[in-house]
Amino acid sequence: MFRVYASVLCRIGLSLYVPMMTFHQSESLGQQPKRVAFRDRVASLIILTDQTRLYGVPVPNKTNTFLFRTEWIRENAAPFFHDQVEPSLKAISNASQNDQIAELIRNEIRELEQAPEKDLQRIGLMKEYLSLEPANPVTLPELVQVQLPPKMIRRYEPQSPRNQQLGLPTFLNRLPEPETIPWQQALQQLQAIPPDKRVTAMPSSISPPVIQQWDQFETAIDFRTAKVAEFISTGSTLVLQDENTSLQAIMSQMLAEQAQSQLAELLGPEFGGTSATGSKASFNRDISELPASVQKTAADRDVKTVSISGFSIQPEAGLASTWRVLFHRTTENRWQAMFRVASEASATALSPEQKDAVASDPQVQQVRQFFSGLGIADSQFDQATSLGAVVRLANDRTEAAVQERISALLKGQFNQSEAVNVPLIVVEQPKDSRD
Repeated sequence: MFRVYASVLCRIGLSLYVPMMTFHQSESLGQQPKRVAFRDRVASLIILTDQTRLYGVPVPNKTNTFLFRTEWIRENAAPFFHDQVEPSLKAISNASQNDQIAELIRNEIRELEQAPEKDLQRIGLMKEYLSLEPANPVTLPELVQVQLPPKMIRRYEPQSPRNQQLGLPTFLNRLPEPETIPWQQALQQLQAIPPDKRVTAMPSSISPPVIQQWDQFETAIDFRTAKVAEFISTGSTLVLQDENTSLQAIMSQMLAEQAQSQLAELLGPEFGGTSATGSKASFNRDISELPASVQKTAADRDVKTVSISGFSIQPEAGLASTWRVLFHRTTENRWQAMFRVASEASATALSPEQKDAVASDPQVQQVRQFFSGLGIADSQFDQATSLGAVVRLANDRTEAAVQERISALLKGQFNQSEAVNVPLIVVEQPKDSRD
C-alpha cells in the first residue's frame, strides 16, 4: 500500500510536518543512601501481629488497604506473601489468563462454524492458536493492593501528610525503591515526568488482562484476514484506501496542504494566516483517538479494526520515516490503539537496484508525466524519485515490523498494558486469631 507514498514524494521541496516525540525516562538523581530515616521516606509502615514489617502506601477511600510493590513483599515478607498474597495472584496469573482466552477462542469458533457462511481462514487461525503452547510465562503484577483485616494489624505508622501525598504517585510511576526513597528525591523525579505521563491517582477502571489480550488477538485476526479499514494520513486528512483510491487526489491534497502551510507562515496571523503551531488537526504517529468520520466508515464496512498509515520526510537530509497504527473496537465498545510501529531510512542506505525499482514503478511513471506537464525538470524528478525510494525502504521496515507483531499476537505473545493495573487482594482474618 505504501507505493502510493513513494509516488507522492516525486517533487523536490515537499515538506510535511515531522512530529517530535519526546520519550521520558526518569533518571536517577544519584545513588540513594543505604539507610534513609523513616520520617524522610514516602512509604508508611504497617506492622502485623506476627511482627512482619510492610512498607507501602494507603489506598485512598479504602479501609485498611495498602499499595505494595509485589517483588518487595515477596523478598522481604516471604511468609506473608506466600500465605496471604500469592494464592490470590495465581488466580489472575498468565496461566489462568491463557486458559480463559483459549475458552473465548473456542466459543468464537463454535459461533463461526454455525454461521451460514463459514469464515474458514478465521477459524483456521484460531484453531492454530489453540494448538500452540501458551507463549506467556507466569508473571506477577508489579503492584498489588492488599486489604488487611483490622485484627491482623498490630501498629500502623503513617507518614506526614506531605510525604504521604507523594507516596501514591511514587509507587504508581514506578520510581526506584519506593519503600526507602527520600521524599525530596521522589518529588524531584515526579516533577521530571511530563504531566501527561504522570500517574497521580489509582486507576478507576481497567479491563481485565484476559479482555485486553482477547482484543489484541482479535486485532491480529482481523489484520491477517483483511477485515480492516485502511486509511492514509496526508497530514491533516485521513484518506480511505480502497480500490477507488486516487493517487493524484492524495498527491494534490498533500501539495495543497504544503502550499497552504507555506503561505500561512509567510502571511502570519496579522495578515490572516496562521502560525506553524496553529490549531489545525494533525494526524501523525501519535494519534490516540479516531475521528468520528473514521468510526462511521468502520461501522458502515462492518469492521472492528482500523489501520492508519503515514510518513514524513526530511528532503535536505535524505531521510524518511513511515508509521502505522492499528486501532480496534474493544470488547468494551471503545476504539483503542492496539499497537504502533515506525521505521526510518536514509538515502545513504539505498542500493542502485532500490532506486531503479521506484523509478520503474508504473505509478511513479504516471506521476512523472503529471509533473512534466507542470514544467518540472527530469533532474529534479530523479532527485525526488530517490527520496521516494527512501520512503519505500522505510516502509518495508515498518511493514516487516507490523507482520512480526501480528505473528507474535497470533502465537499469544501479547502486549503488556501501559496502564497501571493493580489487582486487589483481600486477606481474610486467620481462623485461629483471638480477640
